[in-house]
Amino acid sequence: MVTIMELRDNGYFLTHLYKKYAIPSIAALLAGNIGVMLNSMIAGNCFGSDGLYVVGVFTPIFFLYNTLGALIGVGAANSTNNYIAKNDFKSIGNLFTIATILNIIVGALLTFAFIVFRIEIIHFFAGEIEITEDTLRYYYFFVLYGVASMYIYTPMNFTRLDGKPNVAMKMFIAMAITNVGFAIVTLFLMKLGVWAIAFSSFMGGIAAVLVGCYYAFSRKGNICLVFPNDFVKNLKDILLFGSPMSLNNFYNFLKVFIINSIFINIGAPNGVSIFAVVNTLSTFIMAIASGIGQSIVPL
Repeated sequence: MVTIMELRDNGYFLTHLYKKYAIPSIAALLAGNIGVMLNSMIAGNCFGSDGLYVVGVFTPIFFLYNTLGALIGVGAANSTNNYIAKNDFKSIGNLFTIATILNIIVGALLTFAFIVFRIEIIHFFAGEIEITEDTLRYYYFFVLYGVASMYIYTPMNFTRLDGKPNVAMKMFIAMAITNVGFAIVTLFLMKLGVWAIAFSSFMGGIAAVLVGCYYAFSRKGNICLVFPNDFVKNLKDILLFGSPMSLNNFYNFLKVFIINSIFINIGAPNGVSIFAVVNTLSTFIMAIASGIGQSIVPL
């Protein structure tokens, strides 16, 4: 048994909590990027540089959705700090509800714009490429995957604050297994085109969202949907507390978009393929580094 003196002397309590949240925090950040990493690996192995090019030019769309997902999901979760200290679960549920509503509205509006202006947006990100049926299908499913990745942030962060840090890891595992499973069936068995990569990612994203929602609404938890109130006040808090993580994703959006644009404009499309591989490694390393820092948030 650990005594009060031991807690004072060696910081056992904080050290134990830090270890408890470290791996789930890393997994949480990986969960938000696993689709892009798997896409690059599968595309490179199945379609070579052409596949990596398609994956690379549309990656900024993923980061744009993640920018909004982090702004809403992380912002709402971090806004609960005062309510957690007071065991005010109704206010926590109110923030969760507002975040859910914002995800649905913002996600629907952005997706509507991506679908309606698909040709212009494809040329904006990929340059003057020939838009084949495979490319268009990849684009559609990748946009849907972006929506799913956006919705991941809210249940992932709220379950973490609700004392369920391992939910993020379970979401990560569900996403990876589903993604790889569908990729094996659609690419290796059914021999479908490059669009099957985006379809597999979309199914993986759906699996992660379903796992997150299952644990978020678990009877053992304190998260619930309520009739929303103080919408404007809470919206300001969400924007304030969600900005740091959101800006990190927006930086990734700008980085990938600008570098891709440079390669496309100088007539070096292979550079996009190479950068897709480099960015995959960079994303993996940054997820680990940022996850270690994020572990201290619940403490």
